[in-house]
Amino acid sequence: MECEIIKKNDLLIVKVSGQLDMINVSRFREATDRILEEDGAPGMPILVDLSDVYIIDSTGIGALINMQNKCKKINCEMAIIHLPRSFEKLFKLTLIDRFFNMYANEDEARESLFGPANGH
Repeated sequence: MECEIIKKNDLLIVKVSGQLDMINVSRFREATDRILEEDGAPGMPILVDLSDVYIIDSTGIGALINMQNKCKKINCEMAIIHLPRSFEKLFKLTLIDRFFNMYANEDEARESLFGPANGH
């Protein structure tokens, strides 16, 4: 499991790849905790890109929920982008899709977060 942090002017993207499961979740938590402590300025949205994740289990979902809760505490918005189709059913059946803001891609997330006139 890898976490690449991409800093943009007005947001952070956490690009996760590989397996987000019980074996690897501690690396995800360490990376995201570091982001929230060092880079997560209040009000700066964080997009979690799951396009390259091919396995996610309940521990991985729990880590995403934990990250969402930490974001709320520091007043930063978190959203998921590029959720693989193979996980859509899981997120809907477990009602996780109601807990997160989820967008098809970065452009859709930007439009929702900043409005269509943002010009990015």
